[in-house]
Amino acid sequence: MKYLVAVILACICCSSLVYGQARRHYGHLFPIIADASPDNPIERSGKGRNAILNDGDEKWNSVSGDPHCNGAVYCISDDIYRPIIGGEFDSINGQQIRGIGRYRKDDDSTFTEIGGGISGGAVRAIYETYESGHKIFAAGNFTTAGGISVNNITYWDDNGWHAMGTGTNSTVLALTLVGDLLYVGGNFTRAGDSTANYIAIWNIKTNQWSPIIVDGVNGMDGGVACLTNDY
Repeated sequence: MKYLVAVILACICCSSLVYGQARRHYGHLFPIIADASPDNPIERSGKGRNAILNDGDEKWNSVSGDPHCNGAVYCISDDIYRPIIGGEFDSINGQQIRGIGRYRKDDDSTFTEIGGGISGGAVRAIYETYESGHKIFAAGNFTTAGGISVNNITYWDDNGWHAMGTGTNSTVLALTLVGDLLYVGGNFTRAGDSTANYIAIWNIKTNQWSPIIVDGVNGMDGGVACLTNDY
């Protein structure tokens, strides 16, 4: 396709993935999420599980007094000062934050829930954009966002959470945006009303799903675990 992402990494078995760890990027400090995978915890010595930590000068440093989630964190947005985290939790430091929360360094270094949160499963991928207005896309395996019914994927536009058609029929693991096209990858075989094998496109202008068909082949032959683009 004309705007196809440059790199698609697909894998059928996602158990080999390491979720939730962010590293230094262009010289900035990003949080590291401890215990991103219950089987492979990323944990600072002497600290509790599910801690949210910074990578500073090659050593662990606490963020906002070592805030703790009560469940696993799987993803983090690419925002230097106000990163969004997503996962399978419903509180941070005892405050109700369901599935998705923003860390606000410019507001007393606190976490806040976004729009009533996401529940009924886990958030596995986040993509925030300011192109064509501010939107936060969240995906994974969940059923509710801000009290509305959704199927594994949703977006926030500062007016609330919205369903993306009928969503997908299984877990979404990866998101990336190219122009007006949101590429969506995961373990699903349908997106909206179309057959879409493990990868699909959501047009943010027309609010429509479409499969990716190349040389007559619809999508991939196994689950897509991560996506990136070349622009």
